[in-house]
Amino acid sequence: MITPRTRGLFALLGAALLVGESRERAAPPAPETMFRGGPAHHGVYHGGGPTLLGLAWRAPTDGDVVSSPAIANGVVYVGSGDGALYAFDLATGARH
Repeated sequence: MITPRTRGLFALLGAALLVGESRERAAPPAPETMFRGGPAHHGVYHGGGPTLLGLAWRAPTDGDVVSSPAIANGVVYVGSGDGALYAFDLATGARH
């Protein structure tokens, strides 16, 4: 005879199995797409990267820039020591 307690135990076990099966493990991101080249953040990119031909443009800010820029939709965003967030055109360096 199945008691309410046993029925609850089976329901709990069944739910745990369903939850375990529904979790699909996603493939880890490629190291070249991660900050500093991988989860350990060593800053090493195997296989090289694009060849830099030199300085593309320079733009003034009212403070030091000590952080990495963020780039989205052709716009370079950079924070400055003056407390401002600057936006520059990626191709020309023109201020937005």
